[in-house]
Amino acid sequence: QMAASFVKVATFALLVFLAVGHDDEVGCVTDYNNTKDYFPHKATIEYAEYFNITYNNSYKIIDVNAGSYYGTQKIIAYQCGTPIPEWENDTDIFVEIPVKYVAVSSTPMIPYIEILGERKSIKAVATNTSLVASACLNEMLDDGYTLDATSGAWGINDTILEKAGVNVTFDPSMGSYNAVAFVEYLESTSQGVSEWLDFVAAFYNLEEEAEEIIDEVIDRIECLTDNAALYSETFPGVTPKVMYSVWYPGYGYFSTGSCPNYYCDLIEAAGGTPLTNGTYVQYDEWLALAKRADYIWHVGDFGYLYDEYSSDSDFTSLSAVVNQRVYDTSGNGKKDWFESRFAEPDVVLEDLINFLQNCTNPDHDRVWLRNYFTEDKGAASTTCSDWGAALEIQADDCSDLSADDLEDQCFDDSGSTDDEAGAPRGA
Repeated sequence: QMAASFVKVATFALLVFLAVGHDDEVGCVTDYNNTKDYFPHKATIEYAEYFNITYNNSYKIIDVNAGSYYGTQKIIAYQCGTPIPEWENDTDIFVEIPVKYVAVSSTPMIPYIEILGERKSIKAVATNTSLVASACLNEMLDDGYTLDATSGAWGINDTILEKAGVNVTFDPSMGSYNAVAFVEYLESTSQGVSEWLDFVAAFYNLEEEAEEIIDEVIDRIECLTDNAALYSETFPGVTPKVMYSVWYPGYGYFSTGSCPNYYCDLIEAAGGTPLTNGTYVQYDEWLALAKRADYIWHVGDFGYLYDEYSSDSDFTSLSAVVNQRVYDTSGNGKKDWFESRFAEPDVVLEDLINFLQNCTNPDHDRVWLRNYFTEDKGAASTTCSDWGAALEIQADDCSDLSADDLEDQCFDDSGSTDDEAGAPRGA
């Protein structure tokens, strides 16, 4: 009797299951219903300016503005097992989702995919593989699981991408096989950069997971920014001037950037004043700006620049050099900064605050920004325990500070500071 009852219940459940339709183990619809919303979890784009997602019942419209050079792209991402939408307007590419295999055409795309736990979907790398910092992806490349799809120095081999079964290639130029434009670098705010996780997640139907991560990143940025602002209010007059610096020795020029941009956004959030004077400048122009800087934030290894100009007394007498306040991006090796900082802008902000206002975030161990004069170059991890594991977020927790908290953290027990100028510790 018990067995008969079980059969009846199981049969009833099966009939209900078949009647309402279901998805198979890879997310494909097996009984399409045009009135059903197949995307219960949707991305909300608040800060990103260069892409947007519009949801329909069985497909997503992803619009990307890849800038004046590459133009725009319209992507129709439709749920596996549902009809390809009839679309009369201009469409650049139809993509069946969730995707199984993807390719990347530059390394900053890698951690966005890894954070979502989809590293094993990276079937090809279509850029110089020696630039990859991810330990797990390097193992996958060495093993042959992930293919090198480069052609020559910087070209892309579409034949390899096609044979690998790549569903999309994240490629800002949109010039490769099944390319979708990925242009997170165009965003001028940290919040906008972080929302490109939603862009990636849309191809995996992982918006729910992405939204949770993005909310945490943005909350952390806001918390850190509020604490930095409180510091500036509590200790008025302590506003360090930070120069952003890049050197291109093979081309004979420097970049000191221009605002708005991510580095200006982060410097201001950290309580500093950004100093910039253009993208392509000569040494004399770089030096003139550096003379005004309390700190220099240098992209790459500052040692090369120091070796080149250490015989120039104007260079060695710079305040940032004399006071050993030069921070470069070699804290986690020479490659990881370029690969990982886009996906974790909150960690970059923590790094900045740690030396601009150390007492507001004293326990943070800087990841990328290292003091050139007092700290050795770091090295990214070369070990991988699990290809399929999600990339671990490196940010610390942030708690709102009060003025009393700052007094306790920024001054010693006697009420004095450890700065000859009388500024709070870390200023």
